[in-house]
Amino acid sequence: MKKMKKIIILLITIVVASIAMGVVAGCKFDGGESTHEHKYADAYTCHDRTCTVEGCGHVEKATTAHKFADEFTCHDRTCKDCGSVEKATTKHKFADEFTCHDRTCMNCGSVEKATTEHSWGEWVTVREPSCTEKGVQTRECDNCGDTETADLPAKGHTYADEFTCHDRVCTVEDCGHIEKATTAHNFGDWEIVKEPTCTEEGLKERICSVCGDKESEKIATEHSFGEDGVCTNCHKDVKEFLIASQTVAATVTANAKAGKYSISSTASDGVYAIIHGDILTELKKLGYTALSVIAKNPALGLADDSSKVKPIYVAADDTANLWSEGTAIAYYGWKEFWDAGKSVQFSIDLNEYAGRDIYIYTEHADVYPLEIMISEFGYEDKSGWLVGNNAYWGSVEYIEGKGWIMKDTTDGGAQGQFWSIIPKAVIQKKISEGYTKMTIVYANSFEGVDNPNVGDFINTKSMICPIKKSGGNDYDYVSGTIAEYCAEVNKDGVKYYEHHVDLTDANHDFTKDIDVLCYNKDVYEKKVTCGYVADIVFEKGEPVVQEDKSGWMLGSPSDNGAVRYIEGKGWVMSPVSGSGDFWCLISGSVIQKKIAEGYTKMTIVYANNLEGSENKDTGNFVNTTSRLYPCKAGGGYISDYVSGAISSYCIINAAGNYEHTISLTDEKIDFTKDQYVYCVAADNNKKAVTRGYIADIVFSK
Repeated sequence: MKKMKKIIILLITIVVASIAMGVVAGCKFDGGESTHEHKYADAYTCHDRTCTVEGCGHVEKATTAHKFADEFTCHDRTCKDCGSVEKATTKHKFADEFTCHDRTCMNCGSVEKATTEHSWGEWVTVREPSCTEKGVQTRECDNCGDTETADLPAKGHTYADEFTCHDRVCTVEDCGHIEKATTAHNFGDWEIVKEPTCTEEGLKERICSVCGDKESEKIATEHSFGEDGVCTNCHKDVKEFLIASQTVAATVTANAKAGKYSISSTASDGVYAIIHGDILTELKKLGYTALSVIAKNPALGLADDSSKVKPIYVAADDTANLWSEGTAIAYYGWKEFWDAGKSVQFSIDLNEYAGRDIYIYTEHADVYPLEIMISEFGYEDKSGWLVGNNAYWGSVEYIEGKGWIMKDTTDGGAQGQFWSIIPKAVIQKKISEGYTKMTIVYANSFEGVDNPNVGDFINTKSMICPIKKSGGNDYDYVSGTIAEYCAEVNKDGVKYYEHHVDLTDANHDFTKDIDVLCYNKDVYEKKVTCGYVADIVFEKGEPVVQEDKSGWMLGSPSDNGAVRYIEGKGWVMSPVSGSGDFWCLISGSVIQKKIAEGYTKMTIVYANNLEGSENKDTGNFVNTTSRLYPCKAGGGYISDYVSGAISSYCIINAAGNYEHTISLTDEKIDFTKDQYVYCVAADNNKKAVTRGYIADIVFSK
């Protein structure tokens, strides 16, 4: 029994213990037994968790690690899963130790705000302020080196005075700002500074009582004219003094013989000129009853620039009369002037205006002067001297002061040519007035005028084709290109090409129109749709007879030498075979004729090129040892008459050519014979030369 009792007690003990264990481990019972399922505040296993059931207290240890945004332990970190905050265990790493500015940790990027103030140094100017733009200044912290930037206010303009009655220029260097006047001057009376003389203008001034500015005007010269209209002191014609400048900046240029005057200025603003009443009185004494005036604006193209536009106002007695059409003699605003073809006409009746000053006003005369022409003083309107032949594809535009532009109306059409006409009425009038020579002055283009040509007009075979006495155009009147048959002249650095026409030539009929034939391609097959005639000039007296020099030089085929003469340019020497040294001759008969006429010197004028782009040589002729090889008296030749290159033994003339002068009295040379010119086929740099050029041979006494 005792044994059984012990067994029963043991079983009861085990049951009680099991029940107790179920309460600790399970928290939920089913029929008296624990289920062992705890309840926690969250599901995250990255931190220890305590069962939330009352009375349990069970702690579930973390089984995974926290998830932080970075690995840096220098700042508090929050787990992205459970939200637990892990306090920093190390310090931040900053670039410096200064607490006067915000610092960013070089590891974690955290920003630590400044806890102390900067210790700033003095301001330093980096950029000075100008009149209109702000300046810049900086200062630096003595501790951390941080910089602070601030603006410096613009200074504003500085002027020499405070007066608003004149334009003021800012005195600050390189500024240049101009403050325009906002009030008017208060001028006093005119005072004579310099009395005028017969040959020099005088000067008068008046002073503004406010700002002290001076206004100056020229005083016209005073002359003593005789009955012939010529001043007995300066001996100049009264017409030279028709127009005088009134504005100090203005200049009047007179070409009285041509009846042309030009009013220019160094300033772009208004310009005044004056026709003095006493000059008009003198002209009336000479028999003039009226002056037919043509005023022109020479500006080219469209009115696309203020410098091209100018009014012209003309009035008598007072400048106040200029500003009303009712009181003016001529009243054209810039637009009316421009729309009138930049040319207007008016008349000054000397019966009405003699003894009365006449004022002229214009603007922008600094770029394009105002041109005034007086028909009674000999001005000729040349615009109709060359006209287009519309039936043969030609039109003509005339530009005063430049000349005529002949145009191909087909713009390079297949007909290959375009024609213009010098009217017979012009030619016959000049012949009746005793003129015997006409010079046509060609140009390759006009300065300031658009040139549509691809090729060069002067390299075309364009020409005049006058009517032959036997009838029909003379298509052989000249030959070659304009550059070849014309005489080249240089005027103010511009090349022109003059063709002299003998109006007494009995082989041609100058009672007829002269046709001008222009080809629309040059000799290089380049398109040319415009031809240029700069002038047509008529002269009296016998035409100058040009000496025919074509036969002065001869080829020597047996010595590989050929010669070609270009009218107005000179001779081209070349090898017959196309290469190698070559020899040409100066005619002995020409030399003998000149010696018989008393000439004692012969000058050979060498040139480096007379053919332009046709010369394909890589070498330079004047750098060869080419030279005269004269015939030796008694026989043979003088091979060493000169030595060195042409450029070394010759003298350079004004045209840039090379002159070699030979004494025709030199007894060592037999001048009864042809004289050789030896041409070397390579220059001193061993570059090929297949052309030799002689621009002229000149004999002198």
